[in-house]
Amino acid sequence: MAHLTAAIEVDARPSTPEAAPSAERRTLGLGACTALVLGNIVGVGIFLTPAEVARASSGALGYFGFWVLGALISIAGAMVTAELGTLFPRAGGDYLFLDKAYGRPVAAAWGTLSLLATFAGSVAALAVGGVETLEATSFGHVFSYGVLSLAGVAIDVGDLTALSLVMVSTWANVRSVSLVGRLQLLFTWIPIAIYCLVGLGCLIWAADVTIPSISATGSLAQTDVVEGSVAAAFSSVFFTYAGWNVLTYVGGDVKQPERTLPRGIVGGLFVTLVVYLLLNTAFYALIPLDVMAGERNTGVMLARAFVGDAGADAFALFMLLLIIAGLNVTVMAGSRVALAMGRHGYLWGGLAKIDSDSGTPTAALWIQGAWCGLLVLTGSFSLLVTWTGAVMILLSLFTVGSVFIFRRRGLKAPYRSPAYPWLPLFYIATGAGILGLGVVAEAGYLLFGVGAFVVLVLIHGLRLRRGPSEA
Repeated sequence: MAHLTAAIEVDARPSTPEAAPSAERRTLGLGACTALVLGNIVGVGIFLTPAEVARASSGALGYFGFWVLGALISIAGAMVTAELGTLFPRAGGDYLFLDKAYGRPVAAAWGTLSLLATFAGSVAALAVGGVETLEATSFGHVFSYGVLSLAGVAIDVGDLTALSLVMVSTWANVRSVSLVGRLQLLFTWIPIAIYCLVGLGCLIWAADVTIPSISATGSLAQTDVVEGSVAAAFSSVFFTYAGWNVLTYVGGDVKQPERTLPRGIVGGLFVTLVVYLLLNTAFYALIPLDVMAGERNTGVMLARAFVGDAGADAFALFMLLLIIAGLNVTVMAGSRVALAMGRHGYLWGGLAKIDSDSGTPTAALWIQGAWCGLLVLTGSFSLLVTWTGAVMILLSLFTVGSVFIFRRRGLKAPYRSPAYPWLPLFYIATGAGILGLGVVAEAGYLLFGVGAFVVLVLIHGLRLRRGPSEA
């Protein structure tokens, strides 16, 4: 293959976005794209992460402060990412942006780490979180039955269920992109509508309803909260909002990307913000912070308090639909990074092969599914979120920072993010601040991410120096 250089050439006509290879079929419209964003953001996290936020809060100002700041950071990141996506509307997302901005060693390091940690970790966390949600219902006893022991690891029904969720999502992505788009429309909008109704119902009832099972500690204004980490709370909020960049990974599949990408990204995020505001207001109105801090799943707890075990079971099943939606789109996005790296020769070339019938990277999907399955068998939701969160924030700073490089080169995207340069600077400053807090609270995870990134940059840089035959 041609020699790979650290300085990657951009399009010969800077004002024109790159064209996608003809093998990629543009089948995703605005409705499917918005559903992909929603499905990738809204899932089980909004019901599992409030406990972490409550542990670090001392009242309404603190609790909502985490969620509002997280929303502002996400809006800034989403608008910048929309600009990058319209500049390079191809498969690959962040990997492609970093390739063009910083060169192949940095891009390859990011891609390798994201495939092993952030994408795979997110898929595993969603699958495990879905099972943990079901375990909080009357179905819970079923998932604890042991099945077998493999290499010293005990595997129960819950592990097999989470593994099955990963494999089914992988299979759906192998079948076709349009199938995933149709599934997103079904598995995203119905639960979103139900979540909104639940949030509105809780707010209407909050003034008149007292629920003994969740109001044991008295006044909301006078709650004593279990001590928690501010860094862990921010990481949990970031994880819960994360996913607004998903369309950039499937840019080659998006119809009219110059219009659809920014509308899908920003529109999907704003719908998410409305849903999160409703739900968090309901949580805070009905649940004392000290009770929330010790709760496994706030949504299931509220459903059980209002309508009993049957209601909690039904609500958990609706949550499972959103989890499946999140799995579908995260599996899709991760495989496109592997596809892009295969095209550039940093991973096995077979990963770049597009199936002629389905139009999907089959090998990339199945190999990714196998690695995600291994993570499912070795982690819990909390562990997987902590592991992926630090790496996710770290890598996103490089992506958002690339907008400065492209603008200095004179590249003009069809969509340009507002308030430049303050919007990307705000994202980078707040993200770096969260990581700084993480050094104190969870230094091991942050150092793992930084160390792995540096090592991978050196490895891929050395590969480039060896010449075209080994690149």
